Amino acid sequence: MRKQFMAFTAALVTTVTSFGVCAANDDGVVLSATGQASAKATDGSTRKLDRRSPVNAGDTILTGADGKVQFRMKDGTVLALGENSEFAINQYSSKASGDKQDGAALKLVKGTLMQVSGSMDKSAYTLQTPVSTLGIRGTVFNIKVNADGSVTATVNDGAVVSASQQAVNSAQEAVAAAQTTFNAATAKVAAKQTRLKAMKADPDADPAAVAALEAEIANDQKAADTAEQALTQANQSLQEAVTANGGQLNAGEASNTGRDGTSQNTTPVTFTAATAAELAQKVAENNPKDAADIARDLSKAFPGEKQSIIEGAIKGAPGEESAIRTAADAGAAAGQGQGQGQGPGDTKPPGSNDPSQSTPIDQISKDSDSVTGSDTVEKPQSPP
Repeated sequence: MRKQFMAFTAALVTTVTSFGVCAANDDGVVLSATGQASAKATDGSTRKLDRRSPVNAGDTILTGADGKVQFRMKDGTVLALGENSEFAINQYSSKASGDKQDGAALKLVKGTLMQVSGSMDKSAYTLQTPVSTLGIRGTVFNIKVNADGSVTATVNDGAVVSASQQAVNSAQEAVAAAQTTFNAATAKVAAKQTRLKAMKADPDADPAAVAALEAEIANDQKAADTAEQALTQANQSLQEAVTANGGQLNAGEASNTGRDGTSQNTTPVTFTAATAAELAQKVAENNPKDAADIARDLSKAFPGEKQSIIEGAIKGAPGEESAIRTAADAGAAAGQGQGQGQGPGDTKPPGSNDPSQSTPIDQISKDSDSVTGSDTVEKPQSPP
């Protein structure tokens, strides 16, 4: 009986752990995936993405004509990809998750992306597109690679700095080189630490050899520390290059950057791959402790969607209802206080409790009140 109880307890712990944000060695976890959604690893292998599938640095996320995927990174950043998208996670580290430093290098090759930023230091975060590099200064934004090769960036909360890709190429190359050096240095230290542990466990080990290896590790650690400092400096230089060569977009603004690197203000475009309520529900389902935070952030970006956001978050984490309502009220008040628009509005019928029926995050369809799979431009409607 005791053995059976212990086996049951172990199984229960395993189940609870699998429901958490992501495994300790993973950079992110899929919240929801529909249609064709897959991840291509650095070795060329491809795997289908489902709810709770891991995503990691080195993965390229791909969606087909009917594919959509939403995932949460280990610092709390939430990303949503629309149909026919290609998105590369080149680097992802987070101090809050135990990594030595914050750092994210992402690339949207094609398609559409929406992001709700997490706790990572924004100065360590860059998002590359085919024609521009974005420095993140805020919380909620979406990006679309257009059919003509241009890129449209829309900011819903906070700010984004957009710079010509040509202006920051050299800085990006320096970051990549510094990252390679840092990775090699830390791997060298780790390998020798493993050898040292084995030597110390051997009663017949030569003390002189142990001491020599300890000295080597100390020297290698100094080299790793120097490499880490160089990587930090390279990231700072990249951010400076982005800031010096780009313009800042604030909440409610959008710009279109052409293939020649020139940018101009434009009308925000539609992001139909997810609604604010859907994102709130999926995040809350994955980790109820995040429900209030996502409700606050989304309500601040889309104050007109507050009610559907609350309903979605509560559906995902019913036990957090009080915290969700309080956080959403605070977020919506902050968004309205900053002069942000009402957003697309909440077109849900009275009493509806299905977040999938709420207005798309950026716009509603011109032709109907339902969510469509196309990207159209339209002024947001006010709440009824």
